[in-house]
Amino acid sequence: MIRIKQQPPTSMRGGLYVKQSTEKRPRWGPVLDEVAGLVVPNLANRSSSAALLLRVDGDIFAFTFGYDRYLLEQSLFVQDFGLRTALNTLDEKSLRSVDLHTLEDQPVQKKSQAARDSEVSVFGIDILRDILRAVTGVPKREVNLMQIAGGDAAFSFSVEMEAEDFPMLCRRVKGYYANEDYKASFSWVDNVRKVKDDVSIDALNMRLVQAISARDPGIMVTLPEIGAWVFPA
Repeated sequence: MIRIKQQPPTSMRGGLYVKQSTEKRPRWGPVLDEVAGLVVPNLANRSSSAALLLRVDGDIFAFTFGYDRYLLEQSLFVQDFGLRTALNTLDEKSLRSVDLHTLEDQPVQKKSQAARDSEVSVFGIDILRDILRAVTGVPKREVNLMQIAGGDAAFSFSVEMEAEDFPMLCRRVKGYYANEDYKASFSWVDNVRKVKDDVSIDALNMRLVQAISARDPGIMVTLPEIGAWVFPA
């Protein structure tokens, strides 16, 4: 990762980080080489990623491009920023998909996708047991953004803008996060919430360590988000 240090031509304050990527041949390349009887040319992968960190009104906003969001330390961000901002900007009748974490004896993570714009009732959410992790949908008419999705600390969207518009965009998005419009249609998301204060987290971590040491059969461990299973060869 390299940092671009040149003074920007605007009044923006922050840093730009670009991942140094190298061209790699895919793992399945040798299989095709064997089938073709020669080294197949032009089989190469190269991904480009960048992160733009801006300080605006005392807050730091991170704009990621490519896969750079996976290189950021997620614990340093406001943990409900993405989900709450999405809920405040989405049309409650135009949801496309939801990610849920169901609190049961066996924790289950679900991703439900609708064939068309739908209300939240279509997804069969149990408001007493399901934790809403992420949501995707169509923005409200007055929200000048496109393709909105949000989950945990990440808020994803598309917008037509100039480079000089970044500070104004930061203020807009922060304003969406700060209001409580979501409570009109999504108040149930506050029924079950993550513990955020350090004192409570430390106490719970201590109890977890004690339970693991005692080989408590009631412990259930699950992945923090939906991932792809990788089976050994």
